[in-house]
Amino acid sequence: MKTILVTFGTSEGKFAKRYAFNTSDELVVGDEITSSNYSSILHVVKVLEESYKYFNRVTGELSNTFNNSNQFEIKELKLRVDEAEIVYATKVN
Repeated sequence: MKTILVTFGTSEGKFAKRYAFNTSDELVVGDEITSSNYSSILHVVKVLEESYKYFNRVTGELSNTFNNSNQFEIKELKLRVDEAEIVYATKVN
């Protein structure tokens, strides 16, 4: 498992807001990812060989220790290829 940093849509450059995900999939800087959870393409801008548990939404700091109320757990990202002939659903009760 490793942590990746992504930007959304056309966000590029030094000051683009970055988001963190943990993944065990093989991704490299420059890969583009789509997800039904997000309306725009995710661009992989950094791949860390280490996996972190928390990120701070204010400072962008990554950590394995919860020490600030601005920290949130990093979600896991898994690559999959949905088949066109299958309707995917989730049970809600």
